[in-house]
Amino acid sequence: MPTKNKKVTFVKGVAPERANVIRVELEKARFTVLPSTQNEVNRILKRALEKGKLKTDEDVAVAAAALVSAAAEEAASQGTRQVRVAHLNAAWNLRLAVKGNCPPHRCLKRSVLERQEMIMDSSALFRGMRTKF
Repeated sequence: MPTKNKKVTFVKGVAPERANVIRVELEKARFTVLPSTQNEVNRILKRALEKGKLKTDEDVAVAAAALVSAAAEEAASQGTRQVRVAHLNAAWNLRLAVKGNCPPHRCLKRSVLERQEMIMDSSALFRGMRTKF
């Protein structure tokens, strides 16, 4: 039984021009982010906003770019161009999380916002997104 493709807003809570930068950079690098992964990124960002960890539109855009770029790099390291939720989870644990078993919605500020320069040095995809915000 075929399923209908549900339209997912790529990154909710981010100004459309910033969300478009993320989408364009991923397309340039030939990555496809699956709708389930987009939903998971949106869920993480929504929870972080509710907890007060992200305060400005720029914070949300930077967090989204870091999550998606790390997941895309994780997918590439596994030999695929389709970014899945498993890649997002692995990327958080292996590339972004500062310490221990801290979930993204609680630790985005410490793991991403406070370490932007370090992430830019290690991730060309994130650097490409971040410099265009």
